[in-house]
Amino acid sequence: MPKKRLASLITIVSIDPEVSYIGAYALNNLNATVQIDNGNTTIAEHAFDNAGENFVIVSVFNSPVHTYAKEHDLAFEGIPVASGDCGENARWKIYPDGTLHIIGSGAMTDYYRDPTSTPWYSYASTITKVLVDEGITFVSPYTIFSASACMSATILGADTQVSNTAFQMVNVNFTIYGHLDSSAQEVAQERGYQFEAFTIADGTCGPNVTWTLYTNGLLRIDGEYAMAKSDSAEDLAFYDYADKISAIEIGPNITKISKYTYYANEACTSFTVLNPGAIMPEEAIAMPQNVEIQGYYESTAQAYAEENNIPFAPVPILASGSCGENASWWFHETGMFNICGTGAVNSAVWGNYPAMSTEINVGKGITYLSGHLYFGSANCTKFAIRNPDTYISSGTIANILDSLVIYGDIDSTAQAYANNINANFKPFILGTGPFPESTWTVYANGELRITGRGPTTVSDKTPFDIPWDAFRDDITSIDVAAGIINLPGFTYFNQENCTSITIWNSNLSFKSNTVAVKQDNLVIYGYKGSTAETYAASHSITFVPLD
Repeated sequence: MPKKRLASLITIVSIDPEVSYIGAYALNNLNATVQIDNGNTTIAEHAFDNAGENFVIVSVFNSPVHTYAKEHDLAFEGIPVASGDCGENARWKIYPDGTLHIIGSGAMTDYYRDPTSTPWYSYASTITKVLVDEGITFVSPYTIFSASACMSATILGADTQVSNTAFQMVNVNFTIYGHLDSSAQEVAQERGYQFEAFTIADGTCGPNVTWTLYTNGLLRIDGEYAMAKSDSAEDLAFYDYADKISAIEIGPNITKISKYTYYANEACTSFTVLNPGAIMPEEAIAMPQNVEIQGYYESTAQAYAEENNIPFAPVPILASGSCGENASWWFHETGMFNICGTGAVNSAVWGNYPAMSTEINVGKGITYLSGHLYFGSANCTKFAIRNPDTYISSGTIANILDSLVIYGDIDSTAQAYANNINANFKPFILGTGPFPESTWTVYANGELRITGRGPTTVSDKTPFDIPWDAFRDDITSIDVAAGIINLPGFTYFNQENCTSITIWNSNLSFKSNTVAVKQDNLVIYGYKGSTAETYAASHSITFVPLD
């Protein structure tokens, strides 16, 4: 009888524990259960070629054999320490590594009457983690009870309902793994457990920016400063996953959004921007379909939506009111306490909401802040003032905690106020980095500052080699510290909005193309008799002396 014909008759293969190696093509064309009691058995490539739909390897859970099965996409079942039923179509198994595996479909038996009634309770002290299969629709109360070694539970089903008391008296570092917006996440938040969401893919999309695409279709972009520059949709790190994106959320510390972050994403219906001052280039949302922009009132996101005729919705509001003739306040569910409008804020009628907030944002139109806006709130760590000239009264921020940081433009009233009250201050920054021994920083007010000491030895073969290339459209002025001894080519390259370069080193070394493709309104500031003056004259650039 042919070998292939014989293989079709085999239903169970048992490999003796003393067998340490299974060779190539040894068990081809099987549609059977292969039990390998020795989980360290070495298996050659092609050992199980042409496996049938009922083929399954039974061996030690989390063993090299298990790894082989996963790498070769072969069905696998672990050899349990104990097993049994826990529902009409649900079963349980405990493996030697301490994994409690709930398999099958439908609801588990409800063990709510007695925490010790689960059939695996006698193994509680050995359980280290729980795995619940996708087909399980309900996870019972007291699934885990008095298991201090249990570190995690993984709920594979997006719609699986998890009892609020499913995991009791577990390890203090207990983590639930599951889908975003699932019952598993709700239980983790209610019980104070850590939660880790399942993801499709992740990566970086800027020097300090990451992206994560979750299984529910949410693309979350987080980190700080600007996203990477993109001249086409294909430049985006997450472009290959565009058809899986149903919503985009930009984190609160992202200062500039890439062009084409949204590019004709038909399935994407929501684009949320959590930084009120984030820069949104014209093509940040390119070829919008049925998308809605969500953000804060009087934010750059709202302005972008209105300019591009895209529907806008505010981040959900818990409370709001008036705080001046033309000023209003909103308390959002994100923890943002937002003050917008124009003119003075002269009435503190917002109750305890600032103390409940995690961040206070004062819009650009506000020119005056009265007292009692912040008073020693442990929850609030960020106080942002968007108008560089807003008058801040002495009692606006009282009982300052070390955790509070005041944000504003450089050389603003916010910075002066922070200095006067000895509070932490951080300027709004679009991007920063090494240059390489010095530092470059682009501030939100458009100023590029090059600080530190020594040479700026970077590649300057093209304008795109300069590290602040992504911010050329945002830069309005350049300030070069006295300790900097040279500037590379293309430091200034066709920057239509940049009108001044200030040089504090009288002997700064220029290249012929340090200022390349200059604008007619560009002015170089420097000392009389300096290399800056010589360079300006030789390149027909207006020069204004500093002294």
